Amino acid sequence: NSSGTYAARCRLCTTAGTCTAWEPWLDSPTNPSPTSSASPTSAAPSSTPGATNTPTPTQAAGLSCNSQCQGGDCQETLTCYNNLDHGINWDVAEYWSDPISVTDLEAGLSPSASIQAQTNFVSPDGSLLYQSFWSNNVGYSRTVPIEQGAIDWNNPSDWDTVGIDSFPGSGHMQAQTNFVSGSTLHLSYWRNNIGYTATVPINPNTKEILWGQISDWTSFDISNLPGSGNMQAQTNYVAPDGQVVFLEFWRGGTAYRATAPINQNTQEVIWSQASDWTTLNVTGLPGSGNVQAQTNYVSPNGEYSYQAIWQNDQGYSRVIPNSNRCRHSGYRSSTTCEPPDGLPPRP
Repeated sequence: NSSGTYAARCRLCTTAGTCTAWEPWLDSPTNPSPTSSASPTSAAPSSTPGATNTPTPTQAAGLSCNSQCQGGDCQETLTCYNNLDHGINWDVAEYWSDPISVTDLEAGLSPSASIQAQTNFVSPDGSLLYQSFWSNNVGYSRTVPIEQGAIDWNNPSDWDTVGIDSFPGSGHMQAQTNFVSGSTLHLSYWRNNIGYTATVPINPNTKEILWGQISDWTSFDISNLPGSGNMQAQTNYVAPDGQVVFLEFWRGGTAYRATAPINQNTQEVIWSQASDWTTLNVTGLPGSGNVQAQTNYVSPNGEYSYQAIWQNDQGYSRVIPNSNRCRHSGYRSSTTCEPPDGLPPRP
C-alpha cells in the first residue's frame, strides 16, 4: 500500500480475475486495506535471513489480480512484490523450523546415523509426494498422499530400502535429487565425486511413471563444475512459474546455482541453454557445520515452496510463499479465492 509496508493478498476474486477485497499478508507492520482492483504498492525488505539468494527489491503498483497469472488463474495469494525469483518470494520466507534428528524420521535409524542425501518431488498426477534419503549407503523412500492439493503428513507409507550396490559407481552416496518436468522424471545422484543421471518416461495420458523404461545411467566428473572440494548436496527443481529448472549444489562449503529453460510447449528441459553457474549469497542458515543434504520442491497447488536442509545431522525446514501472479498453469490450484488459514504444515 501507499505506506510502503510489505504486502497484501487477495481475499475475494471476481470471475474476471480482478480483486474486490484485500487483506494483510503475513506480519505487515501496517495493515493494508485497499479496496480497488489495483494491487497495493510496497517496498520489499532488502534481505531475508536464511535465504539462498537476495533479490533486489522493486515496487509493483497498479497490477490487477490476474495481470501476470497464467490462464487467468489468480487463486488465493497476490503479493505486491515484483522482484520474485521465478515465482518464489524469498522476502517473506518463514523462519527455519526447530531441528529434527535422524530418529525423528521414524525409519529405524540409530541416533548415531548420518544423513548423506535427500530429495522430495511431487508425482506427475499430483497425488503423491515421493520422499527419499540416504544413510550409511542405504536408500530409504516412501510416499505421502496428497488430498485436494494438501500433503497429508499424517498418513505416509512405510519406508522401503535399497542398497547402494543397485546404483552404478563406487564409494559413498554423496547427493541425490529427482524432479519432474513435462513427460520426464529426471534422476541424479553423486558417488565418489562422479555424478550420474538417468530419465524415466511418464505416460502423458495417465501420468504414470514408467519405471520399467528407465534410461541407462550417464556419468560426469565433478571437475566440470565450479569450486573445489567434495560434492556435499544437490537439489534440482522446477520453479513455480514453470519457466526454468533451478540447478543447485554445495561443494567446499559454497552453494552454486544455474538455471535451464523449459520449453513452454513440451515442458521439457532445454539443457543446451543452461546458464552459467553463479554462487549463492547464503546467510543465516539455522544450524552449524556444512550443509550435507538439501531438497527444494513446490507444493502441489503451487502456492508454496518447501526447503529442507541437513547440517551436522540436524534437519531444518521452512516454507516460502510463491506469488500466484507467476504460478505455473500446470500446478493444481484451489477452486476458491478464499485464503487458507495460516501456512501449511512444515515439510
